[in-house]
Amino acid sequence: MIVDNIVKIVGYVNVGTCRVSPDHNYLAYTLDISGGERYTLQVKDLRSGLIDPKSKVDGAVSLAWAQDASSLFYTQSDENQRPYRQSLIIRFHLLVFSGGKKNGFQCKMLS
Repeated sequence: MIVDNIVKIVGYVNVGTCRVSPDHNYLAYTLDISGGERYTLQVKDLRSGLIDPKSKVDGAVSLAWAQDASSLFYTQSDENQRPYRQSLIIRFHLLVFSGGKKNGFQCKMLS
């Protein structure tokens, strides 16, 4: 149903990855609506049917839920579609892990 609605609006959609949370309350999925194979992560609350607007992330290439369903791990790709950053959504607060040659990994929280 989501895909049908998007196709009516933009004319094209490709679902990349889908992962249901271990508690079956959330669906994390990636969509390409341009045909350029650049996927956007979205998280839908299966109880309410609503998509969390804070969970949208451009360039997501892989998804994995934590066993307790409180966190969603994903990898983002760069403009050349190469994986470059791993991130984590904890109860819909975003933590970004970025690596640097001098200071190793850093973590910052985005809400």
